[in-house]
Amino acid sequence: MTTDGLINTTEMYLKVILEFEEDGIQARRARFVERLGQRPPTVTQTVARLERNGLVVTSEAGYVELTTAGRRHAVGVLRKHRIIEVLLADVIGLAWVELHDEACRWEHVVSDRVERRIFELCHQPRRGPYGNPIPGTAELGAGPVAPSGQPCRPLPELAATDHQTVWLDLISERAQTDSGLLANLRATGIIPGSRLSVQQDAGGLLVSAANGGQLLLAEHQCAGLYGVPKPGLDRDLAN
Repeated sequence: MTTDGLINTTEMYLKVILEFEEDGIQARRARFVERLGQRPPTVTQTVARLERNGLVVTSEAGYVELTTAGRRHAVGVLRKHRIIEVLLADVIGLAWVELHDEACRWEHVVSDRVERRIFELCHQPRRGPYGNPIPGTAELGAGPVAPSGQPCRPLPELAATDHQTVWLDLISERAQTDSGLLANLRATGIIPGSRLSVQQDAGGLLVSAANGGQLLLAEHQCAGLYGVPKPGLDRDLAN
């Protein structure tokens, strides 16, 4: 493996651990196998190397956790990823469905100096195009996303309560890897900031957009869609 390959693998694993944390998932080796499509021996070897480099530790329960150094590195990669997504969407005009995959290619090669320039060029964004807060913006001289006072929750959880009208807050990194799902969401008007009606259905979750579009989503699909019962305070609504 080349030096670049080693760097990319390190960054990929660290970023994925941070993504697991955002979804409230504890990182086990089996999770890496599932998310990255790698064989168990490869995952074991990579995690061992990250431990030797002081970037992760494995708890007694078998969870892979970031060290202080590992977290700093992971935040930097995820920050670049989401800032690049903003550039691709707002400046280059790449299709919304393609932003995630393309940013995954760019995040490993963009220098810190270029990242800062992109951040300024895009008017210091606080969220990516899929609604996700951009972490670590203080290192670029800007504050974090202003708290809305209401934590976002997966749409199935909101549908199980009295909140049948919700606002889509963000689409998780895992859900962004499903280009078919993204295309359907975009075509239906189910995008971050949009007002939705959610209703449990025998086949999954029926999600209706304000424009009249509807999607019946399976449990594994809607689990990556996070909403709030009231519109967020830190951004404009899509409708």
